[in-house]
Amino acid sequence: MDVWNCCPLTKATYKERKLTNTIVLHRCTVAKTPGDLVKAFADTTKFAAGFYTGGKTPYHFWIQENGQIGQLVPLAYNVPGAVQYNARSIQIAWERDTRKVPLKAIQRDAVIWLCATLNEAFGGNLKIVGHTEEAAASTDPNKVCPGNKTSLTRLRQDIVASTDDIHVLNPYTWLKNHGFEIKYG
Repeated sequence: MDVWNCCPLTKATYKERKLTNTIVLHRCTVAKTPGDLVKAFADTTKFAAGFYTGGKTPYHFWIQENGQIGQLVPLAYNVPGAVQYNARSIQIAWERDTRKVPLKAIQRDAVIWLCATLNEAFGGNLKIVGHTEEAAASTDPNKVCPGNKTSLTRLRQDIVASTDDIHVLNPYTWLKNHGFEIKYG
């Protein structure tokens, strides 16, 4: 698994986040590469992805189908991913339409590892929600995100179990134990 950093150098400005108590999970299929994802949200023409976010990238992290995790925006900033959660959450999206198909196994493992690691880093008490699981998280009342082909209940259970593992193990040991190859440089 590769973890890469693609913090956007765009004209968008982000407000500093003062509180973190939630992880919000999303699906996002507007691009195939991190650079193209950032570009898609920088496009503010009518009905383009960035039209709905004011040109800001709405996720802190994006997990590709091959399990690669990318940081798109520094954790210190709010992103416009889920209306009622923006000021207090970390937004994570995956490249897969989970309204139609489940996450790939390597991608699911990456979601679990990232959420468990963040949960541990923020004291172990982060609430984990799907984007549209709770009212007022989306301006579109018909939106279904991240979708029902991946059980969020089971995902949350696996994240909690992995948080316990990460608490005991070094995160790199956890990654190796779950079949990930760690690359440097």
